[in-house]
Amino acid sequence: MYHNTKKYIFLLFSFIFVQYIYSQEPLSQIEKLRLGQFNSSLSLGGSSFSTEIWGRYSNNKYYPWCSVFENPAFIYGEKTPKILLQFAPAQSFGITHISGVSSAINDELDKSVASYKSQDLNIDYPLANLKLKRKTNLPEGMILFPVKKYTVGLSFHRSLSVSMLLDWVGSETSISTELNSGGVTNKVILNNYLDTANQLDYLVTSTNFIISRVLKNKYILGFQAERLYYNLNISGNWNIQGSMLYNGKEFLFNDPETLWHTDITQNLQAHYEGVGWRINWGGIYIINSNWILNGLISFLSDAQLDGSLSGNRNKIPALNIKSLKNNAGVDEILDPAKLNPSQLTLTENIAWQEHSTLKQTMPGQFKIGFLYTSGKWGFYLSDCFYFGNVCWQYGKDYIKLSPKQRINFYINNGGLYSKLGVYLFKTFSPEPQDLSFHSGLLALPYFSFGYSKKLTKQLVLIGAMGLFPIPGVNFGIQYQL
Repeated sequence: MYHNTKKYIFLLFSFIFVQYIYSQEPLSQIEKLRLGQFNSSLSLGGSSFSTEIWGRYSNNKYYPWCSVFENPAFIYGEKTPKILLQFAPAQSFGITHISGVSSAINDELDKSVASYKSQDLNIDYPLANLKLKRKTNLPEGMILFPVKKYTVGLSFHRSLSVSMLLDWVGSETSISTELNSGGVTNKVILNNYLDTANQLDYLVTSTNFIISRVLKNKYILGFQAERLYYNLNISGNWNIQGSMLYNGKEFLFNDPETLWHTDITQNLQAHYEGVGWRINWGGIYIINSNWILNGLISFLSDAQLDGSLSGNRNKIPALNIKSLKNNAGVDEILDPAKLNPSQLTLTENIAWQEHSTLKQTMPGQFKIGFLYTSGKWGFYLSDCFYFGNVCWQYGKDYIKLSPKQRINFYINNGGLYSKLGVYLFKTFSPEPQDLSFHSGLLALPYFSFGYSKKLTKQLVLIGAMGLFPIPGVNFGIQYQL
C-alpha cells in the first residue's frame, strides 16, 4: 500500500509538471529542476463520520449505535417527540511531517531522473504542506415523534462532504536536447514555469422519512426512504509559461505575435448536480434482555448528474508526456525528431471531453449486527457487505470504487463510548483516459470516542472526537419534549 501511495503521488506530481521521464541513454537532459511549493488539503466530513452523535440516551446510558444510520428500526420506542441536532466547528491539522510524503516524493524523483540528470544538476525538492480539514458543519438533525403504534422520523443531514485543494507554486524546469539541422548539431533548451490551483467539491445532502413499529414484542421493523442530492464542482487553472532556446536565441510561448498556436496554459471548469433515492429496510429481534440481533438491507438508485464542463488544454508536441508510463517505448522527454527549427514553439490544443451528463451508480448493502449488554457495559458489532460498485462515468471514462466490507465495533459504559472500524474497498480506472489511476485493495481504519451527559430531564449533550481517518470533533444536542 505504501509503494502504491508513493507511485500515485509521483504520477500526480509528474502530470502537473508535464514532465514524464523514462529512457536509456537519451539525448534529453534535465538542466534545472526547481519544484517550488506544494500545498494540498483534504476536507472530509458528513454523517458517515459523525453517526455516533445520532445515538440514543436511555436509563443513564448512551447507545451510540442506536441510530437510523445503523438501522431505521432503532428509532422505535419514543414516547414523546424528540429533536436531535448535530454540528461541528471548522478544524485543520497539518500532517506533512507525520505522513512522510516529502521523503517519498524526493526518493521517487531521484530514481526517475537518474538517466536524465546533467552533470551539474542540483534538484530543488518541493516544499510540501499537507493538511487534513473539516469544514464548519452547520446544524442538521432529525425529529422523532410517536403516531399510535408507530415511531415516525424526519431528518436532514449532509451524507458526505469532500473538498480537495491542490496548489503548486514556483515550479521551474529546463530540459535540453540535441537537434540536427543542416548537418549541424544544435542545442535546444525548453524552459518552463508553472503555477497551478485546483479544487474539487463534492456534496451529498439527504432528506429522510423513517417509520418503525414493533411486532409481537420481540420483533421491530423499520423503513427509511432517503432522497439524495448530489453536487459536484471542479476547477483547475494552470498558469504555464515557457520559452525555447535555439542557438542562443529565445522563442517565447504564450506569444500572441506568433503566426502559429503557442499557448501552453490550461484551465478546467465543471459543475454537475442530480438526485437519487436510497431505500432501507431494517429489523430487530430481541433474543433476551442481554442479546439483540438486527439486520438491514439497502438499495440505491443510479443518478444522472446534469451540468457542463468547459476549458482548454495545450501541449508541446515534442514533449512526450507518456515517457514515464508503463515502458511506453518513448525514450525522450524532449524529442528532437518532433522539433521544427522554424516553429520551435508550436503547440497543440487538446480539447477536454464535454458531456452534459455524469452518470453515478451506487452499491446496495446488507448488514447484520449483534448487541450484548451486561450491567453498565454494552458491546455492539456490525458487519456490512456491499453488492455493486460506486462508479462515476463521464463519457467513456470512468472511476470505479468497489466497496467490499465495513466493520463497526462499539463499546459503551454509561455516558462513555468508543467506535472502532475498518472499511475495505478497491479503486480502479482503465488506461488510457483522463480520469486514469490504479490501486489495489485498500483498508481505511477509523476510530472515535466520546461522552454523553444528561444536563436536564429533557436535554442531553453529546461530544465526539474522531482520530481516523480525519481528526475532528462533533457535538450533538437531543431534546425530549
